[in-house]
Amino acid sequence: MTADRQIAAEGQLSEKEMARFAGRRRRAIWLGGVAGLALLLAVAGGLFALRAGQRATEAEEAAQLALSRLSAAQSHNQLGISNDLAWLLAIEAGRRMENVETFGALREVFAEPGRTLASLDGHTD
Repeated sequence: MTADRQIAAEGQLSEKEMARFAGRRRRAIWLGGVAGLALLLAVAGGLFALRAGQRATEAEEAAQLALSRLSAAQSHNQLGISNDLAWLLAIEAGRRMENVETFGALREVFAEPGRTLASLDGHTD
């Protein structure tokens, strides 16, 4: 026997009060279930938002990598045509992301004999 029925059986509650308490209990159980479901949905939404943020960060890193590789390739293509532009592209590639391609572009630009205006030899400083 439930506690409400036991109290009613002892004559302390009328049938009307008993029905009212039973209605409140059903309502409380229903509201608890709705609150639990809302909490579950909020947690799931938070997890989805967190994962979306991680994917956005990964996409940004992939874009930076692609741009650095593109700049490094363009730097290689400009060697012998426009060494100044090759320098700028190699430096930009290195700024975007440090990887094998950007270091290779910088090494190629350093090794390319360009238009040297003056050479300082015999410097002791």
